[in-house]
Amino acid sequence: MKFKICVTMFSGICLAVAMGTAYAGGLAASGYVQQIETIKNTGASNTVTVKLYWKNDSLRVERYTIDGLRVEIKKGRELYEYLPSQKAAMKIVLPESQSQTVEQIMLSKASVVKSGKKVGSAKVNGFPCDVYTGGEGGRSGKVYLSTDSRFPLPLKMEISSGSASQITETTEVKLNTAVSDSMFTLPKGTTVKTQSLNAPKAPKRSAAHKRR
Repeated sequence: MKFKICVTMFSGICLAVAMGTAYAGGLAASGYVQQIETIKNTGASNTVTVKLYWKNDSLRVERYTIDGLRVEIKKGRELYEYLPSQKAAMKIVLPESQSQTVEQIMLSKASVVKSGKKVGSAKVNGFPCDVYTGGEGGRSGKVYLSTDSRFPLPLKMEISSGSASQITETTEVKLNTAVSDSMFTLPKGTTVKTQSLNAPKAPKRSAAHKRR
């Protein structure tokens, strides 16, 4: 069996646009996670810090890169892609039929990993994990999936493709911790543009054009 090799462990809010499968409850109602992604290719390396906060049906993903901070926020059916350096954000409101809960978004990661081959068990940051291997398209990977029902998500991922490799490690996890509502609200003064998910309608033809 193969599991899909993901670019990041939490590709974030983009997952909410796709229809998902309902999961039984169990995820902690709130929490904080910090991860370090290290990408190496032909001698060069790049490190990205990812911080994730969630509370009920709100989710915030922060990515600290050499290009600056990029933030994704999910608040109910509203999705925001926020660039603090530009004080600008793009907003999408999902139709109810396409919306997922935070739990569905996060646990969809676990369902992908479980299609791989289980090869053992280990502990990552104090959490017991099942270890899975898999690959596709010339890439191979190993994923450490937490078996803690409060946080049943990948805690470590090792991916390789030719001379390139990526290691993602969870360095901190806090479950059922206090998370402020302000984490899911854009700062005052942010310029927000709304993007529609609906395809643009074709322009109406004039009566004169129809007679031609």
